Amino acid sequence: MSSGDKSQAFVVGPGIQAGTAPKTNSGTLTVSFPKPFTGSPVVVVTPYWALQSSQVSNIETVVAVTAENFTVSSKNSGPSYYVNWVAYGKM
Repeated sequence: MSSGDKSQAFVVGPGIQAGTAPKTNSGTLTVSFPKPFTGSPVVVVTPYWALQSSQVSNIETVVAVTAENFTVSSKNSGPSYYVNWVAYGKM
């Protein structure tokens, strides 16, 4: 996540982190955790299509998780398309 994008990430509490990341291209998106976990956490993702009144076409699928980041994959993308996420595990 670069400082110029609209990504947000937070350490919510012990072992819990959350955020949102823009997905402007089809394919994969890798999101880094603000603070590494001690092992691979559980990651839950949801789509967020800002200012739209229709459903997304594809389900975001978590395809990789490490202590430092996770990767999702789908054909969804757009200037107002985001992936919301929550991760929990040992820190």
